[in-house]
Amino acid sequence: MSLRRFGILAVMVLGLAASGTAQAQFSEEEGFFLFLDTIFTTPRDTDEVIAINVNTGAGAGQVQTQEVIRTDWGSDPAGQLEFGYRWAGGSMVSLTYWGYEADQRTTGDGPGGNTMYFGIGPSIYFDGTNYGVYGYYGHHDIVATIEAKSLEIEAGHQHDLSENFNLEWSVGLRWTDFSEDLSGFYDFAESTYDYFGYYRYAASKTNESSMAGLEIGVRGDYAFNKHVSLNSSLGFSFLEGKIESTSSLVPSGAANAGTLPSSSFYAKDSDRSGTILDFDLNVVWHLYDDRYRVWLGYQHSQWNGVPVDLARQQTGGVVAVPESDPTLIAPGRQAAFATRDSIAFSGFKIGVGFLF
Repeated sequence: MSLRRFGILAVMVLGLAASGTAQAQFSEEEGFFLFLDTIFTTPRDTDEVIAINVNTGAGAGQVQTQEVIRTDWGSDPAGQLEFGYRWAGGSMVSLTYWGYEADQRTTGDGPGGNTMYFGIGPSIYFDGTNYGVYGYYGHHDIVATIEAKSLEIEAGHQHDLSENFNLEWSVGLRWTDFSEDLSGFYDFAESTYDYFGYYRYAASKTNESSMAGLEIGVRGDYAFNKHVSLNSSLGFSFLEGKIESTSSLVPSGAANAGTLPSSSFYAKDSDRSGTILDFDLNVVWHLYDDRYRVWLGYQHSQWNGVPVDLARQQTGGVVAVPESDPTLIAPGRQAAFATRDSIAFSGFKIGVGFLF
């Protein structure tokens, strides 16, 4: 993917990556500055429910169990670039772009002798029966993709509070774009069964949002000496925009394709609001009369309201199944599919900056 290649290239060419707006600026020099960064990022709190394995052992002394299968995200590089101009008096303007894109596959069979409930798609109601709800034992194979972008235009000013410490405030405009896609298939049978592939359903779900609004931030920089400093920043964004969500199931097996209708779900909300909380902490090395800088740090960004999943139903994504039918709604499914309205992006980073 393009952002992954960008991250790898940045590491190869620069040997490092950079933070963006949160980095210590070049305090007394006037001129343009450029920051490049790679943050080795893990999406957190995505809570993407793929399936629920239910073991309903009914014998005396047996324990009935449930296991929620979710996407387990790893770490992938996010790319960030900031370009701006700083005046000798401490004022500055900047443009910052941050982007992340990654995918993760989740696959497996349901519990032996019991039921795997599907986590994506409205069920298919046909001839008095609901299809595409569960498998016995069942199988899932779903690829999840997340893409997130942020563009910021800021103005700020730095104040020297002491010989070793300065504080900078900033205000600006921010645009964000978030896209989540889950696609693959469910099968009524496990992968080792002779009829695997006969009763299969292509599954898909998407969530997309675009928001814009105001951003405020503050950054502190403490210099231990002329070569090493510690800086940290805190930013907050107030956003408004729209969210669209879809979900679908399509019979695709050798025995059910063409014999059942497909199902789909669509929701759009053009009056959503969201917030983003950004934090980072960096150790910075100052090189060549502070014309170049290198840093190591940690960054955390909490997106609230922006990634809401409108296709996530309290009954487990099964739009057409009545809650009064206990045979189609596993105990505890409502808790597993509780509303998700927040995702975090966090990880360690390495970086470099230039003044010219």
